Amino acid sequence: QCTMTVQLNSPWVETLESHPLPSRSLSCSPGEDGMREALSRFVGERASQWPTASLGHRGPFTSIGGRKEAKPPRTGGNGAGGNAVRTTKYTWWSFLPKNLYEQFRRLANLYFLIICIATLIPGVTPIPPITSISPLVFVLAVAALKEAYEDYRRAVDDARVNARPITIVTRASTFRIVQAQDVVVGDILFLRKNELVPADALVLATSNPRSVLPPLVPSGEPRLGASTAYVETSNLDGESALKPRTCLSATAALHDPHTILDSLDIVVHYQEPTASLYEFEGYLTTRGGSNYALSANNLLLRGSRLKNTDYVLALVLYTGDETKLVLNLSPPPSKRSRVEVTLNSYLVWILAVLLVICLVCAGVSGYYNDSVLADRAGYLQLSKYATSGSAGLLNYGFAFLTFLILLNVFIPMSLYVTVELHKFACSLWVMVDARMYDPVTDTHCKCNTSNLLEELGQIEHVFSDKTGTLTRNEMIMREASVAGTHYLLTPRDAAANVSDDAVVLDPDALPPFVAHFFTACALCHTVYPGEPVDELPDPAYEATSPDELALVIGAAAMGISFVDRDTETLTLDKTGVAGLTVYELLHVIEFDSDRKRMSAVVREPSGRIVVYTKGADSVLTPLLADSANNARLLDATNSHVTAMSTMGLRTLLVASRELDPEWYAAWSSRHAAAEAAMADRAAHVAASALELERELVLLGATAIEDRLQDEVPETVAALRAAGCKVWVLTGDKQETAINIGYSAALLTQDMQTFRLNASSADETAGLLAHYAAVASRSGDHPRGVVVDGKTLDYALEPHNAAAFFALCASAEAVLCCRVSPLQKALVVRLVKEHSPSPPTTLAIGDGANDVGMILEAHVGIGLVGKEGMQASRAADYALGQFRFLRRLLLVHGRFSYLRLSMLIQYSFYKNIAFALPQAYYALYNGFSGQTLFDAWLLTLYNIIFTFLPVMILSLTERDLSANYLLAHPEAYQPLPRGIWFNGYTFTGWMLSAVWHSAAAFWAGVAIYGRGVLADNGQVDGLWTFGTAVCTYVVLAVNARLAIGTRIWTILNAAAMALTLCGYFGTVYVYSLISGITPSNMYWIMYAVSSSPAWWLSVVVVLAIAVLPDASWRAWRDTILSPPHPEAGPSATAASAAHLPVNEESSLLFTQPGTLPDSYGATMR
Repeated sequence: QCTMTVQLNSPWVETLESHPLPSRSLSCSPGEDGMREALSRFVGERASQWPTASLGHRGPFTSIGGRKEAKPPRTGGNGAGGNAVRTTKYTWWSFLPKNLYEQFRRLANLYFLIICIATLIPGVTPIPPITSISPLVFVLAVAALKEAYEDYRRAVDDARVNARPITIVTRASTFRIVQAQDVVVGDILFLRKNELVPADALVLATSNPRSVLPPLVPSGEPRLGASTAYVETSNLDGESALKPRTCLSATAALHDPHTILDSLDIVVHYQEPTASLYEFEGYLTTRGGSNYALSANNLLLRGSRLKNTDYVLALVLYTGDETKLVLNLSPPPSKRSRVEVTLNSYLVWILAVLLVICLVCAGVSGYYNDSVLADRAGYLQLSKYATSGSAGLLNYGFAFLTFLILLNVFIPMSLYVTVELHKFACSLWVMVDARMYDPVTDTHCKCNTSNLLEELGQIEHVFSDKTGTLTRNEMIMREASVAGTHYLLTPRDAAANVSDDAVVLDPDALPPFVAHFFTACALCHTVYPGEPVDELPDPAYEATSPDELALVIGAAAMGISFVDRDTETLTLDKTGVAGLTVYELLHVIEFDSDRKRMSAVVREPSGRIVVYTKGADSVLTPLLADSANNARLLDATNSHVTAMSTMGLRTLLVASRELDPEWYAAWSSRHAAAEAAMADRAAHVAASALELERELVLLGATAIEDRLQDEVPETVAALRAAGCKVWVLTGDKQETAINIGYSAALLTQDMQTFRLNASSADETAGLLAHYAAVASRSGDHPRGVVVDGKTLDYALEPHNAAAFFALCASAEAVLCCRVSPLQKALVVRLVKEHSPSPPTTLAIGDGANDVGMILEAHVGIGLVGKEGMQASRAADYALGQFRFLRRLLLVHGRFSYLRLSMLIQYSFYKNIAFALPQAYYALYNGFSGQTLFDAWLLTLYNIIFTFLPVMILSLTERDLSANYLLAHPEAYQPLPRGIWFNGYTFTGWMLSAVWHSAAAFWAGVAIYGRGVLADNGQVDGLWTFGTAVCTYVVLAVNARLAIGTRIWTILNAAAMALTLCGYFGTVYVYSLISGITPSNMYWIMYAVSSSPAWWLSVVVVLAIAVLPDASWRAWRDTILSPPHPEAGPSATAASAAHLPVNEESSLLFTQPGTLPDSYGATMR
């Protein structure tokens, strides 16, 4: 493990990278000249030995404060100052090449680039190059401008942050203002109240004498009072609760910025930069050789804000790209929806079909030139076009490129841009939905990504946290078990969820052993008093854990109030005891998710040294002393814990142990060494803590109530009715989780419940086999699976994973208890990897322990709650309450999937319908590659003639009303099977394109093929015929969209009217212009429309083209599924409820097995 050493020897700093080579101290005489001489000698000896791969901007030395001294340049790898941060994706010189590279990674864009290059080959392109190049340039420009705007906003934010003024202490012990980007390692910061920390820095001293954690004092040295700063870290982890950051006793006295450099003489060793916000290891060595361990509690992180502290002096350790804030700015893992994956596969198939058509046409072209026209039209001199040898191969290649250019509109050029615009607009619809606004947290639904909205309409598995997700995370201590007696802390209330046999406690007459129990609750915590609030009768506290806050408030309700703490003491106010009771705080071992317990060592006023420990019963029980009294208390306490857990209360055991002073002194020395270890510190500290937390005496158990959020049972029931498998993953005790499962409608009384509690992998395998046999005998009877954390470890092993998944897949609900954050992510991965057909998974949680699960799932939902905003920031979508998940999936997910499916398939359909007449026309022009349509009509087809109606449709379309969908969640069941976007529906759209294109072309051939005469006797030519066919196609594809529209709004009607007016207006105006190259359309439209027969042909051709679509729509809405009254406020026959088969295709293409038998009856 590479470490870093910073040696401060006033007024200079030496910064070295430690490595296996032996190092030397650098000594010098005071003053700049002496420093330069020593440094020159040092550099000469050591320059060749320095590592070249590691620490970014940390040079071999830096001066404290003196900004004018010569020193090595410090850059953070981004071309700016050492502390500058650049979150932009591009620079002014890399924007164009990098953006083009990103865009041409898409297959469609690369395809059109090849087409544009081919149009530049002389004698190959049948259309002017500008008609192919201009649309591609437009599409690329739109995407580039979007990227440029977003990057510009990031650059503006970066400039504002980097230019923020920061106060540092100079070598002359004066203040100097510098920009944040100019802060370097070794600077001493002078931070004031409410100021943002500009870099990761070690707290040297503060103005605030109060502290939560005691200093880490080596044995044998006197303890010196430390000081503590309080910071808000909402910019890093979203938590608004203040956190303490403590300095060491070795530097606590140096709180005067004008004299700090005169007394500072320390060496700091610390680890390489890491992204973990809660991990920091190092140690500080004084001139006398004393070592002090450093941890995350001593480090101020960039982005945190100083609170409740007048000022702080801090030594900069990490800057720029090495700060934890920047290291956590890495983008979340890329997620692609199932629709996007399917789209890419269909794009490859369409491209393959296009290539086959071009190959065939090129082959027929060579044959026609060589065998037909060479004999019949010798004057064309076609014999020069060889069909064999290298010349023949070249001619074949040119012919292939000609048809590839001619039919390039097979692939919608603007498809990706159109889809991105659609998703962005749909995400705005979601974010402004007033029915998903939470007034408690003032939170609307937030879309951190717009790429997965349609995925919300295809969810099959929902993984949910419990605490703070299903429950309110508002903890209230309701009951307790003390010395084998069950107590109730609050007066009985008929509506309260409390035990019937519990004894109501009187705070004014607590038995001594009960008072001792609540004293333990008031001492063993990391809560600290907040700012006093006159309006509140109860004490104000600051806590990062709602559980700890509930215990402290519960103890206060029983007359034992925690009132104050500093570095060395905890102060309690006990009812019936005169004055305040002060306990000396000797040590705190905080809670973590691995240990699942915390301990506090205190010296009581009587002089006894006692360790108080609280934690989960599964963790604390093995640490109890083996005694008859403990065994008796444990039996009674366990029965009470089971009863309280069955009622849904969260339980913890509380225990204590009196320590021998000499033993504690020896342990304290060993623990200080463990905390100062630079290698495997966590393991050393855990082993040392285990020495302390053993032979404990059980005091009792606490029971905390955490009520369900509003409408949780209704939401879970709706998700299950929608066909979603709901898994709840919680760290709570099994009985507590089961009770919440019943309360939340996850488990029901008629369910067959399988409990997996095993002590080995073999036993787990046996249970899985037994329950699998029981499940096979019980058939379709509803069942649930409950598994604890230890058994889950065994079940996730390779030889058990398949059987475990099979059992869970047969259940309607799964409940995993006592799980770790890693296990949550592994469970999601299990479902993704073992399902026969890859399911779409969703994970929802509110805390940092849910982030892994959220990132692992296809769609991650974060709740804005009391555990900060880490989950909501890492998630794809953020909600204020769990109940909004119901509307997000059943309404917005359904509509997004329906709209995007229609947008994509219609985009392919309209382009193929427009391209195929060009291929048909090759039958009449000798496969010469002659274009049927004018070049500018080709260019404007996707921009003006067909774009607006489908975009409006993609924002307003729906098949059922939102109220109906919420009332009938079973309508969601067919969606995960891909009913609106699959091979059947896509084929239906393609056949519709073939039919419409054929009807338009051969109707035109029938009318114009014999050379219809105009009034003046002139015969109609190519461009007249081509313009007529183009008009037929434009009208047919827009009519097809109108027939498929379920909900007609003013926007839909206006878009259709503007499109048709835009087409005829463009063509008529274009026919008046003669100076445009190519000039094929002059007066053409006027000549075409002057014939009454042509207007009649428009009606006839349109009727022939859309008759199958209209007939299918009428039959579907009147025979298959009559209009439903809940289909929408403006519903007509076009918007009625119907079977969710392929509504968009002109023929019936229903995927077998995608619809439940009762679906039609349910809709009717």
